[in-house]
Amino acid sequence: MLDTLHRKEIEVQARSGAWFSLRIMPYRTVDNVIDGVVLTFVDTTRLKEAEIEAQDARKLAEAIVNGMRDSLLVLDADLRVVVANTPSIGLSTRRASKSRAPGI
Repeated sequence: MLDTLHRKEIEVQARSGAWFSLRIMPYRTVDNVIDGVVLTFVDTTRLKEAEIEAQDARKLAEAIVNGMRDSLLVLDADLRVVVANTPSIGLSTRRASKSRAPGI
C-alpha cells in the first residue's frame, strides 16, 4: 500500500462475529511526506446481516418456485418474464410446438 499510495478497502469479520469495513490510507504530514498509514474501521454488521438475510430469502424463494409442480411465471411491468420455473418452461415449449402449422 505504501508503494502505490492507493487506498485499500476490505471487509473483515472480528472474532466476535461483527463485520467491519477496513480502510487503509497513506498518512501524509503537513509537508506532504508519507509517514505511515491510517486505518479506519466502520461497523457494517447490520448491513452484512441484512445482505445475508436477503440472500437466504432469495435462495428459499428460488427453491419454492423451482420445487412447484405447477407452472409459474413472474412478469415485470412490461410483461417480460422475470422468473419462470421448470414446468412453465416445458409448458411453453410444448404449446409452441403444438400451435405450429404443419411444415413450419
